[in-house]
Amino acid sequence: MMNWKSNWPHTREHFLDWWERKGMILGMWGHGYPQPHPVHADIAWPPSTDDLETYHSDPDYVAQKWHARMARTLFPCDTLPIIRPSVGVVELAAYLGAQVNFQEETLWYDHIPAGESITLNPDNKWYRRMGDTLRRTVQVAGGCYAVGMPCLSPGLDVLAELHGTQDLLVDFIDRPDWVKARLDEIEAVYFDVFDTFREVIRLPDDSMAYYSFMLWGPGRVSQLQCDAAAMISEDMFREFAVPGIRRCCDWLDHSLFHVDGPGMLKHVDALCEIESLDAIEFTPGPGVPRGADPHWFDLYKRILAAGKCVQAVWMSPKDVIPLLDAVGPKGVYLMVECESAAEMEVLEGRVAQYR
Repeated sequence: MMNWKSNWPHTREHFLDWWERKGMILGMWGHGYPQPHPVHADIAWPPSTDDLETYHSDPDYVAQKWHARMARTLFPCDTLPIIRPSVGVVELAAYLGAQVNFQEETLWYDHIPAGESITLNPDNKWYRRMGDTLRRTVQVAGGCYAVGMPCLSPGLDVLAELHGTQDLLVDFIDRPDWVKARLDEIEAVYFDVFDTFREVIRLPDDSMAYYSFMLWGPGRVSQLQCDAAAMISEDMFREFAVPGIRRCCDWLDHSLFHVDGPGMLKHVDALCEIESLDAIEFTPGPGVPRGADPHWFDLYKRILAAGKCVQAVWMSPKDVIPLLDAVGPKGVYLMVECESAAEMEVLEGRVAQYR
């Protein structure tokens, strides 16, 4: 398991300690540091293709592409050897009928009319293809690295992709019971799809990796998000979003909530009140101080004081020691933007005293 990461036993313990709010993780955003030549095995790249659907979603192509990339990648410190099986960020919307438009580095969804019920069609093209992709990538990986869960998250973001954000905002006022019923249906699909996919990607010790925000842990592990909530009040967030987030956190073994941008900060207190939520990540966004800036120290402290872990992102190596001095290392996941694996390893020596 994780055969291409020589220090996996140490990283495994760091993650376990972090989830327990008693340890620190030193990682990065992404899969590691690509090298010009193979470092683990001499794996050939698949032939190039201009077909974006093939490039991003064909099971064989995706598996071969990632296998070649991971064979040329270094995973220093607590960087996870984990692949991203899809470029989608609200993956469940595609499985529920939204049309997918592939771009070079990402994809977008076309809205569909939202009727009186939302259910999963087991023959949905994108749902079936993701299942095939997960099976194929796991087979090709052969235990050398982890296949991450695609970006599955239920809630308002899925409904916004299906129904349209503008229409959803009107529905909060005109038919709130309709919104709540659709959210319940999306949640039921999420539970089903998550466990179906987890059965494919789970590791021999029953742990799993979740690609978004570079997570690993025993049991069910997931990131949750609700970016659409930046447009609603705190009271509406508590009414429409919090009950579902709480149910998901109760169901999961390890959970992290992605707070996307300053517009979501008004909801941090409500999130901190969810007892079963384990961790909170904050992405500052453009136009404000970067992650680990002293401007955010009080935010990190609030989250930690609530008994949650913190994932701090968008920081440079020079920001790490001041952050640790200000908030402490326990329960802190450092996502550091180092230029190379060597720079990260130097940083690891500097933070060793905080472990």
